[in-house]
Amino acid sequence: MPRTSRNDRSRLSSSSRGLLAAVALAASFGCAATGAPPAPTRSPSEQASTIAGDWDWFIGGVTTIRADGTFVFSDGTRHGTWQLTDPSQRLFTLVWSSGFTDTLVLSADGRVLDGKNQVGTHVWGHRRILQN
Repeated sequence: MPRTSRNDRSRLSSSSRGLLAAVALAASFGCAATGAPPAPTRSPSEQASTIAGDWDWFIGGVTTIRADGTFVFSDGTRHGTWQLTDPSQRLFTLVWSSGFTDTLVLSADGRVLDGKNQVGTHVWGHRRILQN
């Protein structure tokens, strides 16, 4: 292994620091090579609001999920609260006033909730799309 002087190590260390700073700067402003902006980040509340809307529910009827963390079924007698359990997995938990707890994954396209309740029954909803 060749011997390096203290000055060589100092220059290497200094150039390494410069390279790291350049990489960090490029990452914070987007890729310099492509000019692409950095990927947008969404706050947890923005991610959570993706579940808000009307859903055709697997038992018939419509479940309206509100951005405020509540939901109501179309018959008006069933309702509950929901939360985003794991943002990286798009995992949501709905706790019904009837005692059921549904654990659901939101599809990547945001159109399907799919999962099961605490007794293992398959549960799902399809987002209602308004037709113009």
